[in-house]
Amino acid sequence: MKDYARKVYRKLRGIRSRRRFRRRLVENMQFDVELYEKHSKTFNRSLKQTEHAILELAHSIEKGLMRKNMRRLYGKEKVESMMKLMNRLWCLKRESYYLKIGESALNSYFIYFESESDEIVKRLRGFVKRTRDIQSIAGFTKVRIQGENLSDDFKKILISRHSIRSFSPKDMPLEVIRDAVSMAMRVPSQCNRQSSRAHVFTDREIVRKALEMQRGASGFSDEVPVLISVTNGLSAWDSANERNQCFVDGGLFGMVLIYALHSHGLATCALNNAFEGEKELEMKAFLGIPEDERMILFIAVGYYPEGDVKIAKSPRILIQDVLTIHN
Repeated sequence: MKDYARKVYRKLRGIRSRRRFRRRLVENMQFDVELYEKHSKTFNRSLKQTEHAILELAHSIEKGLMRKNMRRLYGKEKVESMMKLMNRLWCLKRESYYLKIGESALNSYFIYFESESDEIVKRLRGFVKRTRDIQSIAGFTKVRIQGENLSDDFKKILISRHSIRSFSPKDMPLEVIRDAVSMAMRVPSQCNRQSSRAHVFTDREIVRKALEMQRGASGFSDEVPVLISVTNGLSAWDSANERNQCFVDGGLFGMVLIYALHSHGLATCALNNAFEGEKELEMKAFLGIPEDERMILFIAVGYYPEGDVKIAKSPRILIQDVLTIHN
C-alpha cells in the first residue's frame, strides 16, 4: 500500500510540475509577444523604427543596383518609399546620420538612371544632393577580392581563446573596447539592420551586482573589471516572421565581439542572459538599458592574470554529430 501511495504521489507531483512549467512558459511567451508588438516596426513608426526602416531600404536599393541585366528603373517603388521615410525622419530628427545614408542610396540610384525620362528620376533630381562625400556612404562599389587563404590565422584565434574566470586588477583603456566593438560592427546582419548594441560597465559595484542578479559568475564576479551587455533592438524588426531575428543577429555580434576582444589580448567569458520576462525588465532597469532592446549575453572582460590560469577543458563532441552533408 505504501509503494502504491508513493507512485501516486510521484505522479501527482510530476503533473503539478508540468503544469507550473507550462504556465510559466505561456506567461513568458506572452511577455515576448507584447514586447515585440510594442517596440517592433510592425505597428510603430516612431524615431528608431523609421531610422531602421531607412537603413533596411537603403540596403535593398544597394542590392538592386548590383543586379546583372537589371530592367529599366528597377526598384523605383522602393525609391518612392525611401523618400517618404526620409520626409518622416526629417520631421522627427533633422540632424540624423540615417538621412545621409538614405540620401546617398537615392543619389546612387539617380546616377544609375539619370538618363531616363521617368517621373521618378525628375523627382530625384530635386531630392538628392549630388556630392561625392554623400554618394560614398551607400550605393555600391567594385573591388577585386583575391580570396587569400586565412584559415591558419583564423584557426589560431579560435583555438587560442578560452573562457577565463580569473582576471588581473589592471585597469583597461576603453579605447581598446571601442576598437573591438568597431570590429564587431563588421558582422553580417539581416538586410544590414545593424541593430546590435554594446553597453559597457566599468563600475565594479554595478558589475558585481549585475552578475549577482545573473547568477552565472559565482566565485569570480568580484574579479570582473569590465562587463559588456550585448543587446539587440526590437525597433529594427517587422512582422511575425522576424520575431526571433534579434537573437540571431545579436548572437552573431556577440560572437565576433568576443573574438575581437581576444585579438586585443583580453580575457573574456560569455555569460548567458536567459532571463524570464520580469527578470529581464529588472536587469534592464538596474543597468539603464532601454526596454525595446532584448538582452542577448554578458561578456566579462579583463586582462589575463599573471602566471598560469585554470580553464575548463570543455571537450567538443564528434564532427559527425554536428555535420550532415546532403547530396
